[in-house]
Amino acid sequence: MRIAAIVLLALILFTWSIATFVIELEILPMREVAQRLEKGAHESLDPRFLPRVDKAVKEDSWCAREAVLSNTTIRLAVLDAAYRDQDAARQTEALTKARETLRRGLLCFPGDGNLWLRLAMVEFAQGGASQRVGELLETSLAKAPSEAWIVRPRITFASQLDAAALPAAGKVLDADVRNFLALARLPDIADLYVGGDARLRSALAAGLPALEPERLAAIERIVAARLAETNRAK
Repeated sequence: MRIAAIVLLALILFTWSIATFVIELEILPMREVAQRLEKGAHESLDPRFLPRVDKAVKEDSWCAREAVLSNTTIRLAVLDAAYRDQDAARQTEALTKARETLRRGLLCFPGDGNLWLRLAMVEFAQGGASQRVGELLETSLAKAPSEAWIVRPRITFASQLDAAALPAAGKVLDADVRNFLALARLPDIADLYVGGDARLRSALAAGLPALEPERLAAIERIVAARLAETNRAK
Protein backbone atom coordinates (compact mmCIF):
# COMPACT_ATOMS: atom_id res chain seq x y z
CA MET A 1 0.00 0.00 0.00
CA ARG A 2 2.83 2.34 0.93
CA ILE A 3 4.70 1.56 -2.31
CA ALA A 4 1.54 2.21 -4.33
CA ALA A 5 1.14 5.61 -2.64
CA ILE A 6 4.76 6.51 -3.40
CA VAL A 7 4.36 5.48 -7.05
CA LEU A 8 1.13 7.51 -7.32
CA LEU A 9 2.82 10.57 -5.82
CA ALA A 10 5.74 10.18 -8.23
CA LEU A 11 3.35 9.99 -11.19
CA ILE A 12 1.52 13.12 -10.02
CA LEU A 13 4.79 15.04 -9.64
CA PHE A 14 6.00 13.86 -13.04
CA THR A 15 2.74 14.87 -14.72
CA TRP A 16 2.86 18.27 -13.01
CA SER A 17 6.44 18.80 -14.15
CA ILE A 18 5.55 18.00 -17.77
CA ALA A 19 2.53 20.31 -17.64
CA THR A 20 4.63 23.13 -16.17
CA PHE A 21 7.26 22.66 -18.88
CA VAL A 22 4.63 22.79 -21.64
CA ILE A 23 3.07 25.93 -20.18
CA GLU A 24 6.48 27.59 -19.91
CA LEU A 25 7.22 26.83 -23.57
CA GLU A 26 3.90 28.37 -24.59
CA ILE A 27 4.44 31.48 -22.46
CA LEU A 28 8.07 32.14 -23.44
CA PRO A 29 7.55 34.01 -26.75
CA MET A 30 4.96 36.39 -25.28
CA ARG A 31 7.08 36.96 -22.19
CA GLU A 32 10.06 37.99 -24.33
CA VAL A 33 7.90 40.45 -26.28
CA ALA A 34 6.44 41.86 -23.05
CA GLN A 35 9.93 42.36 -21.62
CA ARG A 36 10.95 44.34 -24.70
CA LEU A 37 7.86 46.52 -24.37
CA GLU A 38 8.46 47.09 -20.66
CA LYS A 39 11.94 48.38 -21.53
CA GLY A 40 10.42 51.02 -23.80
CA ALA A 41 10.79 49.37 -27.19
CA HIS A 42 7.51 50.80 -28.53
CA GLU A 43 8.94 53.49 -30.76
CA SER A 44 11.69 51.34 -32.28
CA LEU A 45 9.34 48.55 -33.33
CA ASP A 46 8.08 48.04 -36.86
CA PRO A 47 4.49 49.43 -36.97
CA ARG A 48 3.31 46.02 -38.21
CA PHE A 49 4.82 44.21 -35.23
CA LEU A 50 2.27 45.02 -32.52
CA PRO A 51 -0.79 44.03 -34.61
CA ARG A 52 0.86 40.67 -35.36
CA VAL A 53 1.69 40.10 -31.69
CA ASP A 54 -1.81 41.14 -30.68
CA LYS A 55 -3.26 38.40 -32.90
CA ALA A 56 -0.84 35.88 -31.40
CA VAL A 57 -1.89 36.51 -27.81
CA LYS A 58 -3.69 33.56 -26.25
CA GLU A 59 -5.77 34.26 -23.19
CA ASP A 60 -4.31 32.19 -20.39
CA SER A 61 -6.53 29.40 -19.09
CA TRP A 62 -3.97 28.07 -16.59
CA CYS A 63 -3.69 31.22 -14.43
CA ALA A 64 0.06 31.26 -14.98
CA ARG A 65 1.20 34.60 -13.60
CA GLU A 66 3.82 35.21 -16.30
CA ALA A 67 1.20 34.65 -19.00
CA VAL A 68 -1.29 37.02 -17.36
CA LEU A 69 1.30 39.77 -16.93
CA SER A 70 2.76 39.34 -20.43
CA ASN A 71 -0.67 39.39 -22.07
CA THR A 72 -1.59 42.50 -20.10
CA THR A 73 1.59 44.31 -21.12
CA ILE A 74 1.02 43.49 -24.79
CA ARG A 75 -2.67 44.44 -24.79
CA LEU A 76 -1.91 47.79 -23.13
CA ALA A 77 0.93 48.48 -25.57
CA VAL A 78 -1.41 47.83 -28.50
CA LEU A 79 -3.96 50.16 -26.90
CA ASP A 80 -1.36 52.87 -26.39
CA ALA A 81 -0.26 52.57 -30.04
CA ALA A 82 -3.88 52.91 -31.23
CA TYR A 83 -4.26 56.15 -29.28
CA ARG A 84 -0.92 57.52 -30.47
CA ASP A 85 -1.97 56.83 -34.08
CA GLN A 86 -5.42 58.36 -33.42
CA ASP A 87 -7.08 55.36 -35.04
CA ALA A 88 -10.65 55.24 -33.69
CA ALA A 89 -11.44 51.76 -34.99
CA ARG A 90 -8.26 50.29 -33.54
CA GLN A 91 -8.88 52.11 -30.27
CA THR A 92 -12.29 50.48 -29.86
CA GLU A 93 -10.94 47.01 -30.62
CA ALA A 94 -7.88 47.47 -28.41
CA LEU A 95 -9.98 48.74 -25.50
CA THR A 96 -12.27 45.71 -25.71
CA LYS A 97 -9.35 43.28 -25.80
CA ALA A 98 -7.45 45.02 -22.98
CA ARG A 99 -10.56 45.05 -20.80
CA GLU A 100 -11.17 41.33 -21.37
CA THR A 101 -7.53 40.44 -20.67
CA LEU A 102 -7.53 42.43 -17.44
CA ARG A 103 -10.81 40.91 -16.26
CA ARG A 104 -9.50 37.40 -16.97
CA GLY A 105 -6.30 38.24 -15.13
CA LEU A 106 -8.22 39.42 -12.08
CA LEU A 107 -10.19 36.17 -11.97
CA CYS A 108 -6.82 34.48 -11.49
CA PHE A 109 -5.18 37.12 -9.30
CA PRO A 110 -7.85 39.21 -7.54
CA GLY A 111 -5.25 40.56 -5.12
CA ASP A 112 -3.18 42.26 -7.82
CA GLY A 113 -3.52 46.02 -7.25
CA ASN A 114 -1.83 46.87 -10.54
CA LEU A 115 -4.38 44.91 -12.59
CA TRP A 116 -7.21 46.73 -10.78
CA LEU A 117 -5.56 50.06 -11.57
CA ARG A 118 -5.10 49.22 -15.26
CA LEU A 119 -8.71 48.07 -15.50
CA ALA A 120 -9.80 51.39 -13.99
CA MET A 121 -7.78 53.22 -16.65
CA VAL A 122 -9.32 51.15 -19.45
CA GLU A 123 -12.83 51.65 -18.07
CA PHE A 124 -12.14 55.40 -17.91
CA ALA A 125 -10.97 55.42 -21.52
CA GLN A 126 -14.17 53.63 -22.54
CA GLY A 127 -16.76 55.49 -20.50
CA GLY A 128 -15.22 58.45 -18.71
CA ALA A 129 -15.13 59.21 -14.98
CA SER A 130 -17.87 56.87 -13.74
CA GLN A 131 -18.67 55.46 -10.32
CA ARG A 132 -17.37 52.12 -11.59
CA VAL A 133 -13.95 53.67 -12.27
CA GLY A 134 -13.90 55.07 -8.75
CA GLU A 135 -14.70 51.67 -7.28
CA LEU A 136 -11.90 50.04 -9.27
CA LEU A 137 -9.47 52.70 -8.11
CA GLU A 138 -10.46 52.14 -4.47
CA THR A 139 -9.99 48.39 -4.92
CA SER A 140 -6.51 48.98 -6.33
CA LEU A 141 -5.65 51.04 -3.25
CA ALA A 142 -7.01 48.35 -0.93
CA LYS A 143 -5.00 45.61 -2.66
CA ALA A 144 -1.75 47.59 -3.06
CA PRO A 145 -1.62 50.51 -0.61
CA SER A 146 2.14 51.03 -0.52
CA GLU A 147 3.90 49.47 -3.53
CA ALA A 148 5.62 52.52 -5.02
CA TRP A 149 5.62 51.23 -8.61
CA ILE A 150 1.81 50.97 -8.42
CA VAL A 151 1.19 54.03 -6.25
CA ARG A 152 3.08 56.37 -8.57
CA PRO A 153 0.91 55.89 -11.70
CA ARG A 154 -2.17 55.69 -9.47
CA ILE A 155 -1.42 59.16 -8.11
CA THR A 156 -1.19 60.55 -11.62
CA PHE A 157 -4.42 58.86 -12.66
CA ALA A 158 -6.28 59.80 -9.47
CA SER A 159 -5.20 63.40 -9.95
CA GLN A 160 -6.79 63.38 -13.41
CA LEU A 161 -9.98 61.85 -12.03
CA ASP A 162 -10.06 64.32 -9.16
CA ALA A 163 -10.12 67.07 -11.77
CA ALA A 164 -13.27 65.39 -13.11
CA ALA A 165 -14.84 65.71 -9.64
CA LEU A 166 -15.00 61.97 -8.96
CA PRO A 167 -15.34 61.70 -5.14
CA ALA A 168 -13.50 58.38 -4.79
CA ALA A 169 -10.51 59.79 -6.66
CA GLY A 170 -9.87 62.45 -4.03
CA LYS A 171 -9.81 59.87 -1.22
CA VAL A 172 -7.42 57.61 -3.12
CA LEU A 173 -5.22 60.55 -4.10
CA ASP A 174 -4.90 61.72 -0.48
CA ALA A 175 -4.01 58.24 0.76
CA ASP A 176 -1.50 57.60 -2.03
CA VAL A 177 0.21 60.98 -1.66
CA ARG A 178 0.59 60.35 2.07
CA ASN A 179 2.15 56.91 1.54
CA PHE A 180 4.29 57.93 -1.42
CA LEU A 181 5.82 60.94 0.30
CA ALA A 182 6.51 58.92 3.44
CA LEU A 183 7.90 55.76 1.85
CA ALA A 184 9.05 56.28 -1.75
CA ARG A 185 12.62 56.92 -2.89
CA LEU A 186 13.47 60.62 -3.01
CA PRO A 187 14.41 60.56 -6.73
CA ASP A 188 11.01 59.01 -7.53
CA ILE A 189 9.23 61.75 -5.60
CA ALA A 190 11.22 64.42 -7.42
CA ASP A 191 10.50 62.82 -10.81
CA LEU A 192 6.77 62.69 -10.11
CA TYR A 193 6.65 66.31 -8.93
CA VAL A 194 8.76 67.74 -11.76
CA GLY A 195 6.90 65.74 -14.42
CA GLY A 196 3.44 66.50 -13.05
CA ASP A 197 0.95 69.19 -13.96
CA ALA A 198 -0.14 72.00 -11.61
CA ARG A 199 -2.92 69.92 -10.02
CA LEU A 200 -0.64 66.97 -9.28
CA ARG A 201 2.06 69.26 -7.86
CA SER A 202 -0.54 70.89 -5.63
CA ALA A 203 -1.65 67.49 -4.34
CA LEU A 204 1.93 66.54 -3.51
CA ALA A 205 2.63 69.89 -1.86
CA ALA A 206 -0.47 69.47 0.31
CA GLY A 207 0.99 66.27 1.76
CA LEU A 208 4.36 67.71 2.71
CA PRO A 209 3.46 69.30 6.08
CA ALA A 210 2.64 65.88 7.56
CA LEU A 211 6.22 64.64 7.09
CA GLU A 212 9.02 64.55 9.61
CA PRO A 213 11.20 67.69 9.31
CA GLU A 214 14.26 65.77 8.10
CA ARG A 215 12.39 64.00 5.30
CA LEU A 216 10.57 67.17 4.34
CA ALA A 217 13.87 69.03 4.01
CA ALA A 218 15.39 66.21 1.95
CA ILE A 219 12.42 66.17 -0.45
CA GLU A 220 12.50 69.96 -0.84
CA ARG A 221 16.23 69.86 -1.63
CA ILE A 222 15.99 67.17 -4.31
CA VAL A 223 12.90 68.70 -5.90
CA ALA A 224 14.57 72.14 -6.04
CA ALA A 225 17.68 70.60 -7.61
CA ARG A 226 15.63 68.69 -10.19
CA LEU A 227 13.63 71.80 -11.08
CA ALA A 228 16.84 73.75 -11.54
CA GLU A 229 18.21 71.06 -13.86
CA THR A 230 15.01 71.12 -15.88
CA ASN A 231 15.06 74.90 -16.20
CA ARG A 232 18.71 74.88 -17.33
CA ALA A 233 17.90 72.30 -20.00
CA LYS A 234 15.21 74.49 -21.56
